[in-house]
Amino acid sequence: MAELHSGFDEEVGIVKEQTLGVTPPNPQFQVLPVSSCTLKTDRETLESNRLGVNSRFGTRLGGYNVNGDLVGELVFGAFDDLLAAAIGATWEVGTPAAGTDQAKGGRGRQGFTVVRKRGDKGYQYFRGCEVNSIALTIGQNAAVSCTYNMLGLEELKDNTAIAGQNLLPMTEAYPFTGFDVAVTQGGQVVAIATAATINVNRNLTTSFNLGSYVAGSKAPGKLLVDGTLTVDFVDMAYQQAYLNETRSDLELQLTDYQTGDIKYIKLPNLLYTQKQDDTTSDGPVPIVLNFYGEYDATEQTSIILERTPA
Repeated sequence: MAELHSGFDEEVGIVKEQTLGVTPPNPQFQVLPVSSCTLKTDRETLESNRLGVNSRFGTRLGGYNVNGDLVGELVFGAFDDLLAAAIGATWEVGTPAAGTDQAKGGRGRQGFTVVRKRGDKGYQYFRGCEVNSIALTIGQNAAVSCTYNMLGLEELKDNTAIAGQNLLPMTEAYPFTGFDVAVTQGGQVVAIATAATINVNRNLTTSFNLGSYVAGSKAPGKLLVDGTLTVDFVDMAYQQAYLNETRSDLELQLTDYQTGDIKYIKLPNLLYTQKQDDTTSDGPVPIVLNFYGEYDATEQTSIILERTPA
């Protein structure tokens, strides 16, 4: 009897493509510390509407729609290529100072070939994958998690290993948790912050050409940054910031508790767009603030990532 495939047998890795949709020769796939992978190929069902037939007839399948999520706990260095790609950037070494690398949101494009090694059952390869959006979640007593929504061009039909490939082992570093996060706004530490989310969406759209099941291209839209900040209700400062449309900045500093490695997420121009402070019990009342991360003329971007190894 054949053995069933289990999640603990699966590995998910990525390799950068120099040309979108073309896997480099002898690919060196970096295995990622993911907790979930839903990357797959969807195809529309094209049904015939001809008259005179009282059952389905002549059904065809549409183009390849490669899509899905990679979900993982945020670990220093492990997802850096995906994070930079998600904001249309590349890592600039030694910027803004020696020992720190920086990625500023822009219009860059980076494709990946993603491999799913299904234990001893074989491989699935997805080419031309780009990060369409990311959703970062930070909370109390929990690991920091991030969902990377991917859009690709095609899945290879061959399930055997690519010649010369190698799967590089995943990092053994521990994930960031809510205990490792410091929130700063306007240069002041926000000691009353209890949770935060940050979403980045590139709004990619896929286009198909006649005569091909494989998508011809993907066009990016605007780079949209938004999220939420949850704080304890201790005074009226955030009500005033919301009512007065007071703009500020927001910085999240995540520090690896073992190594001291630091990752920064910076939004240089933040505007609160909604506020909720409902009282629903006799317990503490939180304030949940929705925000937009808008373009900042000085930084010339809406989001900045930095990494500083210890």
